[in-house]
Amino acid sequence: MQDKKQSLNIAVVGAGITGLAAAYQLMTLAKTEGLNLQVIVFESSDRAGGVIQSEKRDDRIVEFGPDSMLSTKPAGVELIKELGLEKDLIPTNTANRRSMVACGGKLQTLPEGFVMLAPTRVIPFLLSPLFSIAGKIRMALDLVSPSNLPKDDETVESFVTRRFGREALEKVVQPMVGGIYVGDVSKLSARATLPQFVEMERKFGSVIRGLLARGAVERSQERTASGARYSMFVSLKNGVQSLTDQLERIIGSENIERATEVLNLKKTSSNRWILECATAVRKQEFDAVIFATPAIKTAKILEQVEPLVSQKLSAIEIASAAVVNLLYKREDFDHPLDAFGFVVPSSEKRSILAASLISNKFPDRAPSDSVAIRVFLGGVLQPELLKRSDENLIDTAHADLTHYLGLKSKPLSGFVKRYPDSMPQYNLGHQARVEEIMSITQDRLPGVFLAGNSYHGVGIPDCIASALRTARATIEYASAPLNVESVTS
Repeated sequence: MQDKKQSLNIAVVGAGITGLAAAYQLMTLAKTEGLNLQVIVFESSDRAGGVIQSEKRDDRIVEFGPDSMLSTKPAGVELIKELGLEKDLIPTNTANRRSMVACGGKLQTLPEGFVMLAPTRVIPFLLSPLFSIAGKIRMALDLVSPSNLPKDDETVESFVTRRFGREALEKVVQPMVGGIYVGDVSKLSARATLPQFVEMERKFGSVIRGLLARGAVERSQERTASGARYSMFVSLKNGVQSLTDQLERIIGSENIERATEVLNLKKTSSNRWILECATAVRKQEFDAVIFATPAIKTAKILEQVEPLVSQKLSAIEIASAAVVNLLYKREDFDHPLDAFGFVVPSSEKRSILAASLISNKFPDRAPSDSVAIRVFLGGVLQPELLKRSDENLIDTAHADLTHYLGLKSKPLSGFVKRYPDSMPQYNLGHQARVEEIMSITQDRLPGVFLAGNSYHGVGIPDCIASALRTARATIEYASAPLNVESVTS
């Protein structure tokens, strides 16, 4: 371990949730280990937080980015507690805690106990009008079909049709998994996007048997657990941005350089790093650099210093999407609005991917006489939609909502947020591709680390876990005796 008087300088490129969490963890570890550390975060835009953005508009909280996070992935909730925000955690409402699927121009409720791609309760599944009799029989065959996992990766389409048949794929999995990644299930990797289900087939020979076994374990844990219990999804009382705002406060605005785009990375004779920015070349040398930017952006920055790493990063495809926030009068709906939202299969030939009834999910997200809805458009299958104007996207979203929810009037307000090149595609072979990228980066660019949603998960907890893991590796590298000697020599 290095001399406590020796100063370490570490740069974090990108001030989204990953970059902010990484900077926070670096500072926390340095304090714990008695290190003299300076962290500087570089952000190309004029605000920190990345895609996480919450604003108060129309007497309601509008989420332009993610509106919640999975509590079953612990990194998110644990960080919120560590930051002193636990009192602001809110669960989803207990009423209407169900999802719907568009089918034949109408909305059908997913049967109770249906988990992403498979049923866990017999009666609700058998009584559901969503699936045909033939489709139900084919899905049930997962219980008796032999495991036939390929040695290498397979697509989501291949995995689901092999275990449950095409009806399950087209009616449920395509809109759900395709909606999360705004991707194409014929290209998405099963091992990267559905790892828990792939593991269930490997371990139990059946996904349904695996789900039943997991349910039994969870029920046992619930009976013996103590402390707060959370719903599967949680948010923060004043919006998800409360999390990034708190991280920003703790890191300190003086350590975040906004409107500073990093263009290039250069290695010094002492094995340290210099950042070239759009404004000027930074004379300060850094012992290590964490790139918490999308793979496609990191690839451009590393193109000159290490073309091979840049080439591998560029192989991770990217998609664009848009979020449309709409507000309606509650009386203008013919539909009972008895769910959290619905997804739309591509077979429906509509424009929207999904709609989230945000005022059903969380309290105080809209006035009591109003309904707040978030609509998602674009993605790999419909990139042309992003070329339309904001007004057109609002009209498009409204037309599809009218089709499914029986709306009688135009929205009271509408806000559009575009996310160009923001959604990494975990396509076939993604895990092997990421392992290779990490290995090559470590070998060819010592002191350079990669984190974020391009690699091991796209949700907020995934990004936080990536940030914390990368920060620990960065501290270990930068404070190792060999690297300290190169700095002082």
